[in-house]
Amino acid sequence: MSKDDPNFKGIRRVSEGIGAAREALQTPLLHQDIDLSVARSLAAGTALQLSIAGNSLYVDQKANTGNARLFFTPRGEVGSTPVTIYPGWIGYKSFVGLYLENDAQAGQTLRLIYGTDVDFRSSAGSGVTVLNSPRAAYYDRNPLIKQFSFGAIPGVLAPHAPATRWIYTVPANRRLYLEVLHVWVQRITVGAPVGQYGIDISYTPSGGASGTLLTLHSLDNTVAANRFTNVTPAAILSPGDVISGQDTDASTGGTVEFNHTAKGTEFDA
Repeated sequence: MSKDDPNFKGIRRVSEGIGAAREALQTPLLHQDIDLSVARSLAAGTALQLSIAGNSLYVDQKANTGNARLFFTPRGEVGSTPVTIYPGWIGYKSFVGLYLENDAQAGQTLRLIYGTDVDFRSSAGSGVTVLNSPRAAYYDRNPLIKQFSFGAIPGVLAPHAPATRWIYTVPANRRLYLEVLHVWVQRITVGAPVGQYGIDISYTPSGGASGTLLTLHSLDNTVAANRFTNVTPAAILSPGDVISGQDTDASTGGTVEFNHTAKGTEFDA
C-alpha cells in the first residue's frame, strides 16, 4: 500500500508512536516567528501563507504573544473555517501549508512551533511538556571515530595459541555504532602439518556471556592461499559492552599473515 497521504500526493502518511520513529517520520521541533503588528485577511487576499507541513502545532507562551486565526485547508479557500490560536494553544491535525490572518496588534508576535508526531502536553504552571521530541542523530552527539586493528603485514606469525590483539569497552554514558568488520588471513609458508588457523571477533554484552560475532578459519596449506570477509553489522553497543579481536594457528611450523579490523562511531548515549 502506498505510504503517500491520500489527500496530498507525494506527502507521507502521518504515522503514530514507534512507527513514526522507525520510518523516520518524526521530526525535530521547528518554528516560525510571525509579526502581528500588521493586519492580515484571507478574504482581502493578504493572509500570510505558511509553507510548512506536519501534524503537531503549539503556540509558544513567550512575552508579547498575540492571537491569530489559522486555516487548515490545503489552499486556504475563502469560506473555510478558521481556528483561533493564542499563547499555549495546542493542535493536532495533518497539514501541508497553512494560511494565517490576524488583527493588527502593535508590539505583538506569535511563535508557531510545529513538527510531525510530536506530543505536546499541557503541564503545571500553564507551561507545556514535549513528551517525545526526537533527539539529535547519533552522529551529532559528540561523535568519535573508533578503529581497532591488528595486522601482521609486512611481518608474519608462527603458530600460536589464541591471542587477543585488541579489545574495546564502551565507556559509561556512551554507545558505539559498529559499522565495519574486516578479517583476512593468508598462508605464507606451509605448515608441517597444517592445523586450523583463523580469526574470531568476539562480543560480550555488559554483564553477559561472550559470543562470536564474526569468524574466519582455514585449513588451506597452499602458499599464498588467502581468505577474507567484510561485513557491515550496523549494530549498537551499549555502555559496558566489549568487542575484541583474536587470532590463532594450530599448525606445526609454517607462517600465516593475519589482519582484523573493526570500525565504528562512539557517541553520547
